[in-house]
This record gives sequence, C-alpha cells and structure tokens, in this order.
Amino acid sequence: MMNPLLAAELGRMEYEERLRKAQEALRFKRLNHRQPVQARIAKALGDFLVASGRKLQDHYQPAGA
Repeated sequence: MMNPLLAAELGRMEYEERLRKAQEALRFKRLNHRQPVQARIAKALGDFLVASGRKLQDHYQPAGA
C-alpha cells in the first residue's frame, strides 16, 4: 500500500513531465516550421563570419609566413 501523499506527489511529477514533453514537442514543431528561413539566415551569417575571419587572418598574417 502506497502512502496517499507519495502517490499524489508521484502523479503530479508524472503530469509535469508529460506537460514539459508536450511543450517541448510544440516548441520543436514551431521551430521546425520556421526552419527554412532560420537556416538561410544562419547560412548567410556563417558565410559572413567565415569571410570576415579569412580577411582578418590575411590582414594579420606575418609577412614571412
């Protein structure tokens, strides 16, 4: 026989876990829906950072190297 308070606490924890998983799934679905736009922005930003890094590397490269 389980303590009623313990059973209630376990039930609450189980409910919170299911709620959290449902919220994560919904958040992932929303992100996945916007993914094409976010992917293009991320690619453009990544390309810009790589190009900037190359320019800085070329600029600060020692003359003899």
